[in-house]
Amino acid sequence: MGKIALCRVDYRLAHGQVAFTWVRALNAKKIVIFDADVAKDRLSLKIMQTGLKGTKVVAYPIEKAIQEYETNKFGPGNIIVIFRNVANAYKAYQLGFKFDHLNVAQVPMEEGRRHAVATICLNDEEMHMLTELHDAGVDVYNHQTITDAKNDYEAIKKAMAK
Repeated sequence: MGKIALCRVDYRLAHGQVAFTWVRALNAKKIVIFDADVAKDRLSLKIMQTGLKGTKVVAYPIEKAIQEYETNKFGPGNIIVIFRNVANAYKAYQLGFKFDHLNVAQVPMEEGRRHAVATICLNDEEMHMLTELHDAGVDVYNHQTITDAKNDYEAIKKAMAK
């Protein structure tokens, strides 16, 4: 049975920072990406798999990911779950994939978003989703790498209030 070692919002998905710091630190055996577009993109999955010896990368649409988790907890070992965006994390939680922590690591600047902390840029709707998750008991925070400073929900909220 798998153990969710990290739930992370990261637009870049399973990139070098995840592969070389988080996978190693958490001894992750699998990375599961919750995103319908990525699930269809076999080339991107193959590229993400490169350099991750001993760690498998898979992607599912949100509903299918939840079914897989309910069936076998994503298999044995420590699991890193990656959501491409805040909306995917929020939707998964609302559909029954309950997690107790969410590392919001990388959300790029786009029209309508403003800088919060580190590499997180959010709009009001995304901040509202994070607030709902926080209020439901999820530890929402930002932690780029293990050696970087950790920003808690209150720091994110305060930065967005400016």
